[in-house]
Amino acid sequence: MSDKENQEAIKHQLQGENKAKQKQITSSLNNFIKWLNTIRLLEWIYKKFQDPDEVIEKIEQILEWLKDIFDL
Repeated sequence: MSDKENQEAIKHQLQGENKAKQKQITSSLNNFIKWLNTIRLLEWIYKKFQDPDEVIEKIEQILEWLKDIFDL
């Protein structure tokens, strides 16, 4: 392989690695946003429903939804 071919091969390899890292970061950020929104929702439920039994019931319902969303 010539130097130019080596440079092109390295360039393509680095671009592939960068794309993989970008996908991983995007996925991590999306998961963080989902959890942040869940925390906000739990906070809203806690403020809206003063009865502890209602709060527990709603949180259990959300946990079931999360299991479905995250395939747990």
